Amino acid sequence: YLEAISEDDIEKINKDDNIDKNIQKIIIEKCLIGKFYYNEESPLFLKEQSPRLFLDEDAPKKLKEYFYSNEKYLDFEILKENYKEWKKYLDNEKIKLALIKNPGINNIMLKYFEEFGLEKAIKLGLKNPKVVMSMINNADIYDMKIWYEKTGETFIPNRTVMKEFPKKDIDKFLLSGKSWSILMRLESYSASPEKIKSLIKASYLFGVFDQDKTGFDNLYHILTNIPKKISIDYENVLEEVKKSINNENRKVLEDSLKEENIEVNNDNLFDYFYKYDEKSKNYKLNINTDYCPKTSKIFRNILEKYDELPILTPDKLERIFKDFDYSNNKKFRQFFLKNLDSILTNPDYIELLSKVLINYSEIEKANSNRKLTLNSTYSYISSDRYKNINPGNEKLAKISLIAGYQDKEFEILQQIYNVGRKRTFSSIPRIENNKDNYHYEILRLDDPLALGIGILNNCCQKLGDLAEACMEHSMVDNNGRIFVVKDKTGNLVAQSWVWRNKDTLCFDNIEMPANAIKRNLESSDKKDLAKEVFEVYQQAAKELMKIDEETYKELLTSKKITKEEYDGLRLKKITVGQGHNDIDGVLKNNLELIDEKSIIRPIEYDSLIVDKNLYVKDSDIQYILEDTKEDSNYNGDNLYLYNDKYIEYTDSNFTDFNTYQELEKITKNINYKNTDNNHFITDLAYKHNLNPKTARIVMNPNFAILYDSDEEKIRIADLLFNTKIVNKEQVIDIEDSVKLQINLALKQISKDKKIELLDIDEKQKNMYEESIALNTNGKTK
Repeated sequence: YLEAISEDDIEKINKDDNIDKNIQKIIIEKCLIGKFYYNEESPLFLKEQSPRLFLDEDAPKKLKEYFYSNEKYLDFEILKENYKEWKKYLDNEKIKLALIKNPGINNIMLKYFEEFGLEKAIKLGLKNPKVVMSMINNADIYDMKIWYEKTGETFIPNRTVMKEFPKKDIDKFLLSGKSWSILMRLESYSASPEKIKSLIKASYLFGVFDQDKTGFDNLYHILTNIPKKISIDYENVLEEVKKSINNENRKVLEDSLKEENIEVNNDNLFDYFYKYDEKSKNYKLNINTDYCPKTSKIFRNILEKYDELPILTPDKLERIFKDFDYSNNKKFRQFFLKNLDSILTNPDYIELLSKVLINYSEIEKANSNRKLTLNSTYSYISSDRYKNINPGNEKLAKISLIAGYQDKEFEILQQIYNVGRKRTFSSIPRIENNKDNYHYEILRLDDPLALGIGILNNCCQKLGDLAEACMEHSMVDNNGRIFVVKDKTGNLVAQSWVWRNKDTLCFDNIEMPANAIKRNLESSDKKDLAKEVFEVYQQAAKELMKIDEETYKELLTSKKITKEEYDGLRLKKITVGQGHNDIDGVLKNNLELIDEKSIIRPIEYDSLIVDKNLYVKDSDIQYILEDTKEDSNYNGDNLYLYNDKYIEYTDSNFTDFNTYQELEKITKNINYKNTDNNHFITDLAYKHNLNPKTARIVMNPNFAILYDSDEEKIRIADLLFNTKIVNKEQVIDIEDSVKLQINLALKQISKDKKIELLDIDEKQKNMYEESIALNTNGKTK
């Protein structure tokens, strides 16, 4: 027991006093504050001088294990579970002694007893053990005390509430306790700290904490309702829903209906819930949910699995409200409810909605003399913030705005992006897929997110930082791209700059934002995040290898490449750089390290705008993700075989209104402004005598094609394009690239159908004919 005595303790002992007694006193004091372990077989002086340190001999064995052991530690949850059996052996002092022995929280637990007092601390811990231990484990004693005192020392709410709810409004929360309890009973919306935080912010917006009954009713409705109508635009998704209703979920629905005394004889059970209305082209709700509340809840849970549908889900609530402030803005609330369906089905709207709220008063003023639409608000926050936005760079401006770049920095990004607009092919295939709870993809060649990813991920791929040339490379070079991983709510979890040199592809480093790690640590269902991200990269590597193998094999079979090119350039190895890798430990434990002499570097690249060399220190050390174990000494150039499939837009997913109208102005010298952006493509279809049901727009920053289709042909009503980028001193002729891009888009949308040109002018016809005449079958160097 002399181990309890430190050199400092010895210095403090008065040598003229009884040294033996002084040493005994120090040991007892340290035992009483949990700084030194003791057991039942302790020295006699401990038992004689401080009997409260010991349990009765007949105390249960399990209690003794927690009380004396330095391996098992008591907490309030364990105490409450066993309290009935143990309480006759424990007084408050002994409970405290047992609880403070955990060295990881000893000081915090002592502070807890100091702040609350012995009796109140134990009473609260036994009443709400899970929350109290959560607050102690996270050193949140003062927040807990504030809430405890505010409630009249009667209770404490959920930890997330205590941490996130504004302290100035605690009284409002307490007055709204009944309403909040109702919302918290919606289990899927309170399943994690992030979801609870978003629910608090939504409740603020809807006036729940200001006792606004109408606001509460509106919020509860959108959290629990089934859409009264679903547009035919979602027919593909609804087909999947029908299969689910009529097959794997049929029995649970039929059993529930039977319990609620409802007879259903439909072969197609989906038709019991929704009927198609030919006149409005909508599926309309066919049930009264008041008569079958249990079944309605089950049915809604099924619909929630389909993110494309206009229904508020727990994940969408989190994505929408995570960046909101704590604000009860009634005007914005009305705007939000009015446009809810459009917001719920468009990721771009969801992402920027918090910025709309922040700027809403300003937006209202700017639009005081005209009708305020959803898209005009988004146009406001994504434009007019920079003095010079080149046509086609509207999405870049949004990304730059979100990243917080100022005008001068945006101009540099714009110069990079303008160069990248010529890029049509890559040596790296685009992939997009899911793995468990994660979505991953190689960003599209024209996706400006590549220029904002460093800011959003808090890594060095940003202007003025070490890897700004890598950022540029990913946006302009045929051998560079960006790979991203997001969780199911759309939060960025990891990203990598990806480069290819002949038969080797490298994820230069795996960068993970601190918030992703923090979210995981605070989550109630904490995962092994590093392991899961690693498994995503493994799956992506296999997918890239498979696509490349199939592509090269097809080209070899069709004699578009030589056997030498096939053997020398086909992917044989995919690696990942160690760098300051956030999952370094998992890589070391699971992957083979590449010999230093065998490491491949990126193909030499001369920076065009930022005037820096590629930062490749992160891949000085590389691990092998995939390897065919084949050798190659091919000396030829990379082949650029991969172009991205263009998105075929409908009203449900189209947001590039400004870009389309800028292209219209450049091509036809007209300044037509569509006032109803919610039906932008439908309105254009009627204007050009197209079928609104099959009307589509396919486009990128350089061109747009408006068309419809039937079984035999596609009809092109408008072909818009920009062949020259003029950005102050930067002038880039992109005509050849634009023709190539139009050619690829026409091949994609026609699928070998006949193409009919409608009322387009001579300039547009010439562009069509020159584009369609290009030969794009084969390899590109």
